[in-house]
Amino acid sequence: MAGAAVSFRGPDRYRVVTICGSMRFKAEMLEAADRLSRQGFIVLMPFCTFAPEEQLTSHDKTMLDRMHFTKIDMSDSIYVVNVGGYVGNSTANELRYAELSHKTVYYLEGPA
Repeated sequence: MAGAAVSFRGPDRYRVVTICGSMRFKAEMLEAADRLSRQGFIVLMPFCTFAPEEQLTSHDKTMLDRMHFTKIDMSDSIYVVNVGGYVGNSTANELRYAELSHKTVYYLEGPA
C-alpha cells in the first residue's frame, strides 16, 4: 500500500488501521493518517508525545505500550511508518504482535 490510493471502505463498515512507527517520524505519521483517512480508513495512532528531556516512568511506558497493542487489536491492519527503512524495537514488537494476530501489514517504504 506504499503510496497507493486504495479504498479500505468495505460495503458494511469502514476499515480500521493503526499507524505504528517511531515518534521521531511524527510528521510522517500525521501525513499518513491524513492520507489514509481520505482513503476511507478509521485511523488509530499514538497521540502521547514527550519532549526529549522528559523521562517516561516504566509505568507510563507499559501503559502506553499496552494501549497501542489494544489499538492493534481493534484494527484490521497496521501501517508501519518506516522512514528510510527504520523500524525500532517498539515498532518491531508491534509488528510481531500484529502478524501473530493475523493483521494485514502495510509499510510506508516497503518491508525492512
